[in-house]
Amino acid sequence: MGPVRAVTALMAMPRNKLIERQIELRRRWIRLAMAEQPDWQPISRLPLIGSMIDGMLQDAEEHCQTLLQAAPKPHVLDDYTVGRVFEVFGSQKNDLWLFEEQLARWKIDKLSVGQRHEVDRLTEQVGRCRTVIDSILSPAEQLQQGTIEKVLAFKPS
Repeated sequence: MGPVRAVTALMAMPRNKLIERQIELRRRWIRLAMAEQPDWQPISRLPLIGSMIDGMLQDAEEHCQTLLQAAPKPHVLDDYTVGRVFEVFGSQKNDLWLFEEQLARWKIDKLSVGQRHEVDRLTEQVGRCRTVIDSILSPAEQLQQGTIEKVLAFKPS
């Protein structure tokens, strides 16, 4: 994907299919986040939780690459788009504890060898997800300083 297409994809982010997928993932977990005590899932939900974690990581990695491609030309982004990056990935970062706690609870259960292997794999995936999200939020802070609104508002002395 070239830089122009990457920037176009980023600018279309609110309507982007990947964002819709992330919203769906958040909706599934919103009940947990809003309750005082989350409704922890039984091990039978491992495939669902696993697909959520894997999908979140895949989406984050794709968006990270898109942001890196946009970095040389932050003026092609607007404040709304960069703000949306903070909103979506900031929320995801704040929700990672739910996945971490769910996986930790499963680890103390009696699991089959396959289940234990999958829980360990997903624990690593959540860690990678945290790293990738940090890799998204950091350049987004820099991009925020050079959006088209900032460029247009700049008045040389």
